[in-house]
Amino acid sequence: MCGFAGSFSLRGAPVRDEVVRAMGQCMYRRGPDDDGFHSEGPIAMAFRRLSILDLSPAGHQPFTSGSGELTIVFNGEIFNYLELRKELIAKGHQFRSEGDTEVLLAAYVEWGVECLPRLNGMWAFLIYDRKRNLVFGARDRFGIKPLYRSLSDEVHYFASEIKALQIADRRTRDINWRFAAQFLETGRLDNLSTNHRTFFNYVQEVPPGSAFTIAVDGAERAWKFWSLPSAGEMFEGDVVATFADLFEDAVRLRLRSDVPVGVALSGGMDSSSIISIMGRALGTTDGASMRGRLNAFSYTPDDFDEEKYVRDTIALTGATLHRTSPSAEEMWNTLPAVLDAHDEPLHATSALAGYQVYQLAANAGVRVVLGGQGADETIGGYTPFFSETWLDLVRGGHLMRAIDEVKAYAKVHKQPVAGLLRALMIRFMATTIPRPRSTAHRPGMYAAVLSGDARTLNMQAPHERLPVGLHNVLAHSVEEYPLPLYLRIEDRNSMAHSVEARLPFLDYRLVTFAFQLENSWKIRGPWNKYVLRSAMKGVVPESVRTRVDKMGFPTGFSAWIRGPLKPMVEDALQSGSLAEVGIMNVAELRRLFQEHLSGHADHGSMIFNALQFAEWQRIIKAR
Repeated sequence: MCGFAGSFSLRGAPVRDEVVRAMGQCMYRRGPDDDGFHSEGPIAMAFRRLSILDLSPAGHQPFTSGSGELTIVFNGEIFNYLELRKELIAKGHQFRSEGDTEVLLAAYVEWGVECLPRLNGMWAFLIYDRKRNLVFGARDRFGIKPLYRSLSDEVHYFASEIKALQIADRRTRDINWRFAAQFLETGRLDNLSTNHRTFFNYVQEVPPGSAFTIAVDGAERAWKFWSLPSAGEMFEGDVVATFADLFEDAVRLRLRSDVPVGVALSGGMDSSSIISIMGRALGTTDGASMRGRLNAFSYTPDDFDEEKYVRDTIALTGATLHRTSPSAEEMWNTLPAVLDAHDEPLHATSALAGYQVYQLAANAGVRVVLGGQGADETIGGYTPFFSETWLDLVRGGHLMRAIDEVKAYAKVHKQPVAGLLRALMIRFMATTIPRPRSTAHRPGMYAAVLSGDARTLNMQAPHERLPVGLHNVLAHSVEEYPLPLYLRIEDRNSMAHSVEARLPFLDYRLVTFAFQLENSWKIRGPWNKYVLRSAMKGVVPESVRTRVDKMGFPTGFSAWIRGPLKPMVEDALQSGSLAEVGIMNVAELRRLFQEHLSGHADHGSMIFNALQFAEWQRIIKAR
């Protein structure tokens, strides 16, 4: 796990070595162990190394092939590099290092751009091909590792972080005010997935699962090398055993490391499954003998404590638990550092909690942390997926089965059957009766917090219909929202502390398998993620396997601003910082804050978004 920057000059334009060097240096936290630089012809590459595999100097980047024809900068990990290495040696390749970078480069030599489907991992890379005088780049299937670019007629800049591009190209500091207005009005960040734009007009995100080549004459080719299975590609066989085998192998591959490995542990099913399988993969069934070898890192605030479930998992695995319980003031004081690391506004205060977890791991000397991101979006972990599953049954003519499923859910979740059925029928009618597609802007809940001029920024924003059917909804969750956003949060939080985040649930084999399962293996009766619950029987604590509530990394910001953070928020609302943003109706913000303090409404998210946006803009201006 590292960070890199690069420039590729077109049609003989000059190469600015000093700029690319500075781009690399500004991403120091992504790679504090080593740095490298390479420049020749039209290409300049800068690299920051976080040493995880092959800690020797042989792992230094930029890395040039033995033939001298190729040079690579590579951020991420190829988890199946040992298997690929063995295959490549059989084909006559020789290696002078023990890591995955040289394996990736040899794979390109052997298979060209068709090497990508063979890779199991997370990556963003650039390869300069001297023989063909072009750059080849790619990003992993789900976009776990970031890659941004800015383009001009003379040069293409690439970087792992937006702040690096802002050193090279001042245009990239130009804020996309339409996105900003939509965010402040609605609190949503899902629009960032549209055309892979960012909060900056001249910064593009290289799409997940895509690759490109750029020649020195400016000719460019871009393509997708992977996509989710389509509906109808169903698996036939032993579902539980196959899922269990794939999941265990996904965890096993992600334990490959020359530095200590830990896990981010909530009390939920996903992280508990990972740490339980980690214990097995470490080669022991005696929990006590694992103490000190297996480290878990948990955010455990007093007001949203999942201690019972965490305690049960720790007792089963024998892991050493590291806990963080920062105060409201401590959490709030980290906001500038978090925003600077993320380069874009946050989706919620839970991002601050994740930042604390990775800081905890770094302080413990653990450089690799496994986490549960991706399970909810691929095997059905969110509450709305229940109604989508019931609707699929109704659409398929299985009304009585849908009613039975609703009853089973209502009994365990303590909800009225009649209300659930009524809501289900309303949704069914809404998705089956054709209606004209609206292109008119629908004001969000907090449109009034925008100045009059800012409201006009949204007038052309179309109202899009959401996908229909569980398969399509899950695909949207993976490809559009919320997974891309959560992966951005995970990467920035971990790399801010020079820690590598690995995500077993996003092993492409496991995701492919999940999208070939019937709905009932994801949602069944009162249970979400049914296939995982089935596969983990006898592996995770039963208290965790059978719990039906979901918490994640919640924070109590709404309560905090009525309590310990009230003076800080009042000061911020009275200062001139919000007015300087230029698109906020500060008087309306103050009114909503008073309404929030009275307890008559909860405007916590809106207040946080307004304050964080003002701080974020201050950081951008200071760069």
